[in-house]
Amino acid sequence: MNVAGTTYTKSATQTFAVTGTPIVNVYDTAGTVTIHQGNVEQVIVQITKSIRTLDSNGAQRALDATNITTTQSGNTVTVDGHFTTRWQDGVWYN
Repeated sequence: MNVAGTTYTKSATQTFAVTGTPIVNVYDTAGTVTIHQGNVEQVIVQITKSIRTLDSNGAQRALDATNITTTQSGNTVTVDGHFTTRWQDGVWYN
């Protein structure tokens, strides 16, 4: 189903220092994942959440409710996205 309206986004960037070859684990049930190889000893995770709706207040609540966690253990960086579908303010969000 296409929802007419404006697309609202919320972005964050995190940088993790690593030594040697990093391992990046991504658990993502929706969206797009792009990985770029670099020459520096770091992993940069840029997260952009987006929602299309008619209501900016509802969009902000939905963006805040979408949890994406990033953790590091040694040279392993894990990105875990938790997406839910729910009825809010008369509109389905996912």
